Amino acid sequence: MNRAFEWISLSLSLLALVFSAAGASYAGLAFACAITALIFGVIEILIEPRRALLLLTYLPSFAVAAAVYTFDGHGAGLIAFAAAVVGLQGRLAIFRVARRLRDQALLFAKELKNSLPEKVFVFIDMDIEGEVPSSTLHEGHLIRVRPQDTLPADGQVTFGSSFVDESPLNGEKEPRTKGMGSYVYAGTVNKNGSLLYRAAGAPATSQAMRLSRAMEKSFPFESIFSPALIFGELLIGAAALLFFLADWGSLSTLLNILLASGGAGMAAAIATRDRATILRTAAEGAAWRDKEAIGRAGLASTVVSTAAGVITEGRYRLTEVVGTEFTGEDGALRLLAPLARRLENEIAFTILRELTSRNIPLEPVEAFSVTPGGATGLVTGEEVRWIDVETARLEGVPMAKLDAFARERGAAGESVVLLLRENRAAAALSFSDRVQDSSSAGLGLLRRLGLNYILVSGEAEATLRPLREELGLSHVQSDAGPREIENLLGQLEKESLHPLWVAAPGAPSLSHRGATFAAVGSHQAEAAEAALLRPDLINVARLLRIAKIHRAQTKNAVRFNAVAQIILIGLGLVWDPRLAVLAGLLPGYFLVVQARALREMRL
Repeated sequence: MNRAFEWISLSLSLLALVFSAAGASYAGLAFACAITALIFGVIEILIEPRRALLLLTYLPSFAVAAAVYTFDGHGAGLIAFAAAVVGLQGRLAIFRVARRLRDQALLFAKELKNSLPEKVFVFIDMDIEGEVPSSTLHEGHLIRVRPQDTLPADGQVTFGSSFVDESPLNGEKEPRTKGMGSYVYAGTVNKNGSLLYRAAGAPATSQAMRLSRAMEKSFPFESIFSPALIFGELLIGAAALLFFLADWGSLSTLLNILLASGGAGMAAAIATRDRATILRTAAEGAAWRDKEAIGRAGLASTVVSTAAGVITEGRYRLTEVVGTEFTGEDGALRLLAPLARRLENEIAFTILRELTSRNIPLEPVEAFSVTPGGATGLVTGEEVRWIDVETARLEGVPMAKLDAFARERGAAGESVVLLLRENRAAAALSFSDRVQDSSSAGLGLLRRLGLNYILVSGEAEATLRPLREELGLSHVQSDAGPREIENLLGQLEKESLHPLWVAAPGAPSLSHRGATFAAVGSHQAEAAEAALLRPDLINVARLLRIAKIHRAQTKNAVRFNAVAQIILIGLGLVWDPRLAVLAGLLPGYFLVVQARALREMRL
């Protein structure tokens, strides 16, 4: 039915243009067609506001404004009044969209809050502490999650595997497999297995609560539709009608144009789209810090990140274990796993997963301590050390034949860890981090948006070469620690290249004051412009695309509306009143931009 109204309104609008062009003798028919098109537009807006907004604020406005060329100054006032009605009807559509957005946002926020459990089981060093209120959780707590439990806080799995339903946060229908090293989030539901995970912070700092606060904070309805502004518009409309009846056509025309394109309607449209952007991205698990953050992200022209978790999976795989005459593969894993259990980094979790798959028992560790490049401790009474190959070379550790293996694996882009026994290399393990399937698509989208991408890493140039060649990266900075990365971001800022730093899990914490997208659970998430469940390149690019659409359309629409209105109203007052009536088209143009932005966000 609504399609029929759309085509009828379209046909009548075009017919009004034809009659307008035919001359003054057809002016009455042109006006009748335009008003009838407006009536059908009003009917359609009651059926489906989203589609009616595009029709109602553009086609009838155009038809009515075109018909004014067959009228005198008094007729211009009448047509301007009709244009004002069109503008008000457009704001009615924005009003209905905003109200629906508010209802969705508040329901979303309420469901997220109510989903978090009140009590949880907490462990300290594997000794049960018991059931405690979830409000007492803090960073470092070890939490046990049973099947069908809702997770109380964000964190990283340290033991077990299960399917976890993340749909409450990102709408994904299929549960995700979670194992040692995987990140899990408050508000998601554990489906089948049991998990132990280390809390990244209190429930109040979780992504679920961050999204909830964003929904509540960003949707104060009165700030979108101020009663004072609406009352002011009503006064202007009443004055315009009185002036029209008193035969003061020019003044009535001016007031009606102000009414048709008043600041209240423009403010309402911008505010509604701001909130539409926040809600649209929240449905995919991304939380903007505030509506101003969208504009700051829209300025970005260069994306800077490390590899892990952004262009690679951030989940290592054990590719090969090379032992010596007195240490085999299983023996190396048995000695390194106790250290890995205490380190709890990505490579450590990979070793623990491999240990479990081979059914090797986990030995206890004594005198554990973190050392440069790894850790050391007593395992079965023997002192062993975990060390990365770069640190081993700096310390002059004898590696014998393992050195050739380490160089070969490093040239292939893999990370190498050594097991030291009696301060000699006893085994070497290589790990690879696979490039995500979506990375190429993410780089392509960044290029289409006109953005540059710079990869920074603490790895050597030779290690990064395979990644550079596979993805065709033109800007790669190797051997980059936190200081070097901050210097790079500062230099880009000085050159007005507006860098966006993507803080993935494990990325260094920086004092960078520019735009930042951060992974949930990282220390930069609270201060970042947006916190993402998964900051991989395709999600970063999609979020930037929305931010740039938001910024560009607001800027262009406001500029066009303001400049063209000033010109047309000025010409109309000093030359021909009919030109002033054309300003009634501009609110339609502006609201069409808003409608397309909302449709782009699938709202």
